Amino acid sequence: MKERDLRTEMKDEIEAFHNPKKFIENILEIDWLYDWQYNTFVDFYNEDYKELVACVGQRSGKTLLSSIFATYELFKMLAVKKPNTYYDMPKGSDIYIISVATKQQQAKDTVFTEIENRIENCDWFKDKPHKKRTSDYEFFTDECSIHVRAEHSNSSSLAGKTSKCVVLDEVSRFKETRGSRGIDIVYDTLNRTLTTFGDEGKMISISSPLYKDGFLMRLLRYSRDDPKMMGVHHATWEVNPNISKDDLQHEFDRDPQAAWRDYGAQPPESLESYFKEPERIVKVIDDALPTPNSEYELPKLDTISYPCYLAGDPAYKNDRFGIAMAYFDPDMETVVVPFAHAFEPRGNDIAEIDADKVVEYITGLIDQHNVVWFLTDIWNYPTALKRIREEGVMVEQNTVGTEEYGALKEKIYMAEKNEQKILPPNETLIKELKELELHNGVRIDHPKRGSKDIADAVANAVYYAEENKDNSVEPMAFVI
Repeated sequence: MKERDLRTEMKDEIEAFHNPKKFIENILEIDWLYDWQYNTFVDFYNEDYKELVACVGQRSGKTLLSSIFATYELFKMLAVKKPNTYYDMPKGSDIYIISVATKQQQAKDTVFTEIENRIENCDWFKDKPHKKRTSDYEFFTDECSIHVRAEHSNSSSLAGKTSKCVVLDEVSRFKETRGSRGIDIVYDTLNRTLTTFGDEGKMISISSPLYKDGFLMRLLRYSRDDPKMMGVHHATWEVNPNISKDDLQHEFDRDPQAAWRDYGAQPPESLESYFKEPERIVKVIDDALPTPNSEYELPKLDTISYPCYLAGDPAYKNDRFGIAMAYFDPDMETVVVPFAHAFEPRGNDIAEIDADKVVEYITGLIDQHNVVWFLTDIWNYPTALKRIREEGVMVEQNTVGTEEYGALKEKIYMAEKNEQKILPPNETLIKELKELELHNGVRIDHPKRGSKDIADAVANAVYYAEENKDNSVEPMAFVI
């Protein structure tokens, strides 16, 4: 290297070590950061914070910002040549920069991949001795190795390391439990790995929120009173100049609650109604659809030749057995639920559903319509499932969760906006949907003494009809 080039590099190193702006400009040589990314990074170091808590909407560039923090800490340790001596540590003690997610693959695919991009596209890092592995960089100094590593959220595997910087990726998605993967324990374990460095050890928690009482929001509240914590809170459209709130209108139309949570960084309460606007459910009810006169009477529907997805929510002793059918209507360009129904246990408190009659009902629907799939939660009646398979229908077990209910909510909201009728006039279904509760932003359930047997069946059927809508363009030709 020429003397002038060496002198320039040394000058850049010294300036960047003390000035985060110079690290971005002269070491990484990037000039395309969003204002919030640049200002957050610079202010964090200029104000000598130890911990960053950033609650920001999705597509805000939070993963990229996390990678810049990690690479800056790596740069500073490599720049001093002898980090053990500089930080008053025993020689030979390896140092870690860790990005942690709920799964190691997620940690590798998000923050670690961005760190990799910073390193591989920066000339300064290229000539520093190192080894690259699948989810780990090992840089060599005169005194120790510095590891940049992706890890999963198992606190027992995180303990014992000496860390200079820890990045908690999407901290809102960590489990809120007391086990070894629970966020409180993981956070405390990682904080202890920073102890050797005192205030020089940096904790970076950047995430979109999940619910108001979640760990991220608690950290954000703590940051208001802790002079060593920097807290920032931004909606996507406030920080990403390429996305306006109008650009996200489709997301708000589909699911206003989720859009405010994911993009507006305004999470819901830990317990709230799943449908914030229940009146929209009533507006998509098709009162022209027939309702059965008796429990085991098949609905008097015209034959549906489009592929139909039948879903059952099996009873547990004295519970209802919910059932629903859905299909994608290519003319309406949405999923339609022509009927939803429930079988009730009859007799005393320990009465059970007559499973044989339920199977007869299901096979009757299969004979009348183009049923291609039967979805069910756990149904301990193998004879029934065998009988349905013999009708040439695919049988699959699928437990309804947030993904299935998300598809149903989207269809209801979009149908209401487009003035479409997609749900049957089943009073129990309407009641169940209106009473659905969202717990901690991640679990959907019914209130005490409530139910969601029919709602679960509808959500399952709608989800599969939507997922397989490309197979619904050509209806089946029935031969009479």
